[in-house]
Amino acid sequence: MKFNFSLQKLLNLKVQEEKQELMKLSILQEKFIKAEEVLTSLKDTHDNYSKEIADKKSYSVIELRIYNNYFPVLHRKIDEQLLVCEKCQEQIEKQLEIVSEIIKDRKILEKLKERKYQQALFELSKQEQSNIDEIAVTRFFSAGT
Repeated sequence: MKFNFSLQKLLNLKVQEEKQELMKLSILQEKFIKAEEVLTSLKDTHDNYSKEIADKKSYSVIELRIYNNYFPVLHRKIDEQLLVCEKCQEQIEKQLEIVSEIIKDRKILEKLKERKYQQALFELSKQEQSNIDEIAVTRFFSAGT
């Protein structure tokens, strides 16, 4: 028996669309991981300089100026990187919603396909049983004559 699902093209499209959206999701997740690594690096740099300042007993005027000029820039970079991480997280959440919706649609189509297939099997079985019954009746009556 050859089973033909009328919505197979749509199901194939959903499967392909799911793969594409999952690929987009993985790219966004990689982007987020890299953004977090940059943020961690900036925070580590800040912590190292803060510790260096705390450990040092005396400072030259030049060192104080360098630290004084560098810390605001470093804080600004950390704040900017936090915003980048938040934006990446928002994009991931949106992409997860898209992927979730596509998966839901695909599963609905797959369940429908399975139901139609089971229905086709049932109809085929019913037809075969009808044929067997007809053969049996024909043999019964031909054997009786």
